[in-house]
Amino acid sequence: MGRIDKGQLAAHFGRRVRSFDEATPLQAQMAAALVSKAQVHFAGRTVASVLELGCGTGRMTRQLARAFPQARMTAVDISPGMIGHAQASITGVDFRVADAEVHLLHDPGDYDLIVSNAAAQWFEEATATLARARAHLAPEGLLAFSTFGEKTFRELRSAFALAYAATGLTPVEHVVPMRSAEVWRRAFPDAEIVERIESRVFPDVVHFLRSVQGAGAVNSLSGKHFLSRAVLHRMIEAYTEHYRSAVPGGITATYHVVYVSIAGRPNRR
Repeated sequence: MGRIDKGQLAAHFGRRVRSFDEATPLQAQMAAALVSKAQVHFAGRTVASVLELGCGTGRMTRQLARAFPQARMTAVDISPGMIGHAQASITGVDFRVADAEVHLLHDPGDYDLIVSNAAAQWFEEATATLARARAHLAPEGLLAFSTFGEKTFRELRSAFALAYAATGLTPVEHVVPMRSAEVWRRAFPDAEIVERIESRVFPDVVHFLRSVQGAGAVNSLSGKHFLSRAVLHRMIEAYTEHYRSAVPGGITATYHVVYVSIAGRPNRR
């Protein structure tokens, strides 16, 4: 996986504060699944502290606050715009503008629950970062995160490959590669890992691309990613031809969701 330009990433998400929630219904489902997992894990027990990595607009933060009202909550996000939006509607949470990977290097605390929804794909050293998060778990705590797997946007990646082959131009990476579920299995052999393939239908390729842009999930890899009109045109043609949906004129897009949950060490009292 290439190097992520964190400044560019923060700027992309900051520009999409108003469109993000509407453009990401799948991420809303993922957040609900993580909160539900935490509620089952802590059934009958009090959660005293929660750390959320990549809180975005605060969508999952609100759910966590309702689920664990007694908890001291810290929510971190790299985008000042996202943090500002979340702070405007949520009280009682310690919001911090920070790169989650850097924050974990300096956070001295332990937490009962550490959660992250659809953010780990933007971590440069993802397995090391989540291992570091695990080290911050209190006894009998829970680290639960969701991310996108390698099959995400496989149609778009294929359509770009066909477009570059047709134009004869040197291929450029326009789709950020995602880590496979196997990466997480090797890093955390004792984790519970669940994969889901979600297919979404869009009226056409342009609507799909606008949805991706609305979520802020555009290419933030370091370096130049110039997209010529010829390649864009050929990509849309290839996508429309090869990945039609059952809906007339529509196209499909694959989202590969990976859920990882890791229990903290037992409390040896």
